[in-house]
Amino acid sequence: LFRSLYAERKNIFGGLTVGRGCHVNCFYCGGGSRAQALINHRKRVVFRSPEKIVESMKHLQSFGYTGTYISFDPHPQSQHYYVDLFQKMRQAKLNFDVIFSAWHLPSKEFLLEFQKTFSRGSSISISPETGSERLRKTARGNFFRNTELMEMLDQCEKLNIRTTVFFSLGIPGESKADFYETLTMKNMIRSRYKNIGTRAFLVEMEPGAPWHLHPEKFGLKKIRRSLQDFIQDQS
Repeated sequence: LFRSLYAERKNIFGGLTVGRGCHVNCFYCGGGSRAQALINHRKRVVFRSPEKIVESMKHLQSFGYTGTYISFDPHPQSQHYYVDLFQKMRQAKLNFDVIFSAWHLPSKEFLLEFQKTFSRGSSISISPETGSERLRKTARGNFFRNTELMEMLDQCEKLNIRTTVFFSLGIPGESKADFYETLTMKNMIRSRYKNIGTRAFLVEMEPGAPWHLHPEKFGLKKIRRSLQDFIQDQS
């Protein structure tokens, strides 16, 4: 019954755990390096084998899922892992879509392998957070310049890869000038590309994130002091 219900629906995406851990500490993230050490006592990044990931994808597919979300890109070298994974997916003739959340700017090799492996049901997400390079250096653990971002988006457009660029509003330290830099970049992307969209949203505070652990560094006053406080605010 479970399988038949899901088989009647289209474009069903399920989450997939590829690995654990992180090397950096973005201000908003409760899964960064320090939070991992504090909450899980994790000191290093670990990946599952590509073979096990392919097995998990087949398992999801057997329950009627047509694709999966992947949000695990802890360092630039991890893209070599995904190139290997995509090749193994093709070898297994696994017709399965992926929505991939890139924490770094994807390399040309990564984009080429992504384009070879997946249909138009797949896409890549990238979050520069802001159009201001000054502010991005403080907000993201993995910094890249605006010119580098646009070069990557040019490549995505050339390869006909659907892409979404995410921006954050209300980043600590954001000035009026920073906000207009973000707005300018957002509008430029929307007018320049056919396959690339943009979204902007307010960032939710997560337990263990740098701005939760050290609010004074971000000009904030701590209200949520325990996990129960977070739970109550979501109810």
